[in-house]
Amino acid sequence: ALVAQHARIDREFAQRALVRAYEAQRADPRAQLVYVGDEPASAEFYSGGKARRVAHLALLAPYFTDAHRDFFAVRADDFARYPAADRASLLQVADFGKFLLFTEAPTPAPASESPH
Repeated sequence: ALVAQHARIDREFAQRALVRAYEAQRADPRAQLVYVGDEPASAEFYSGGKARRVAHLALLAPYFTDAHRDFFAVRADDFARYPAADRASLLQVADFGKFLLFTEAPTPAPASESPH
């Protein structure tokens, strides 16, 4: 029972640390924290109910087209299973054990045209 309690406390502290990292790194107060897949109840608590949730990385497109860089929490085990094309749009900024924190990967600058 003590081991189970310890694991629960570790998960809660990890979510608190993840939410604090998101708050410290966001440059725009409109930037959202989005959980991909399951969102732990403690994440809802530590985010003050403001965290969003999507079922899969492929559903993040609307967040990539808004005017600010959002953040995404993904279970480490799940992230490796997503297609490389979906993973390529994210830049990891922190590791909290079972969860990884990402932000939007910078979009490459358009290639400049060379004079003819």
